[in-house]
Amino acid sequence: AIDRGHLNIIFPVASLVLMSGLALLLVPRLTAAIAGLNLLVLATRCLETGFKVSLSDRATRKLAEIAHNARYYYVNVGGALAPALVAIIGLQGRVYLLYGSLGLAMLTGLYTLFCRPEPHRNESSPTLTASLARIVRDRTFMQLCAFSILFYMVMASNDTVLLMLLSQYLPQATALHYYATIQVINTLMVLLAYFPLNHSMQRFTLSTRLVIALIVMMLSQLMIFFHLLQNGVAVALFAL
Repeated sequence: AIDRGHLNIIFPVASLVLMSGLALLLVPRLTAAIAGLNLLVLATRCLETGFKVSLSDRATRKLAEIAHNARYYYVNVGGALAPALVAIIGLQGRVYLLYGSLGLAMLTGLYTLFCRPEPHRNESSPTLTASLARIVRDRTFMQLCAFSILFYMVMASNDTVLLMLLSQYLPQATALHYYATIQVINTLMVLLAYFPLNHSMQRFTLSTRLVIALIVMMLSQLMIFFHLLQNGVAVALFAL
């Protein structure tokens, strides 16, 4: 539906799904929580994909890159503020957080309902089956997909593995202190250095930037593999 340009339908529906997921999280049952989390994932992915498609259709490449960088920045700001809010309010105040999130989701739904983008349908686009067949035949794209899956598996498991390793080789209090230090440095890097670094890297081609990023990431994973995170300096370097 997104590929065919039905964003004026996808955005309000995804907003309603988002509100439904948040409402289910208010129900004190495990099954409701699981269903709510799944609806949140579905809604956020639809909204995110629709945003990217709409941006690609209406903006120049330069403007689209700036917009994606800004979105990444705001997402990380939210990710940095959320744990702080939970720590301040506590588990007893989670209901207020959920009601606040539900209110923001309602505002998002009203915006997508009354400020709809102009329909930009692409009726000539292939069917889902034909699109999947075309993707499977594209070897380069399939290799990129395999790489992306492995990359996100590493990123998703990084925090859990890191906390387990720190707890294994260091006293619990020290391990938690180092882990918190990594999160603080990561947040500060995003808030203070993200845009300056992106600006300085624009002199390089996209492939060069990818190679530099991969080398830095591999160095961080080698630090974990060789158990080098046993002092504060190494932990700070890993976080950077």
